[in-house]
Amino acid sequence: MAVREHLGAQAKRVIVFGHMAEGDLHINVTSDKYYTELTAKLYPFLWEWVTEHGGSISAEHGVGQAHRPYSNLGKGYQTEVAKQLKNVFDPRRILSPYKMF
Repeated sequence: MAVREHLGAQAKRVIVFGHMAEGDLHINVTSDKYYTELTAKLYPFLWEWVTEHGGSISAEHGVGQAHRPYSNLGKGYQTEVAKQLKNVFDPRRILSPYKMF
């Protein structure tokens, strides 16, 4: 698996699971201790790999604040539609200000 090869020996296990009917996959990486460099290596690589293969980096749980810089990857027009919906339902921007849009 590309993720395991990219992360090297610090990653003890790379487990892929998800929702087959929806095509959503989740990845769980385990290690013997917390490595900040492991996390730093994982996300940019994973997001690029997913979008290169036609995927999207978010599904039923959204992107989240930590991964906000990558929120447009693989989304195309969906991000613009979400912004338009936000403006329709929250024109004064009082709900969750400063989150995504």
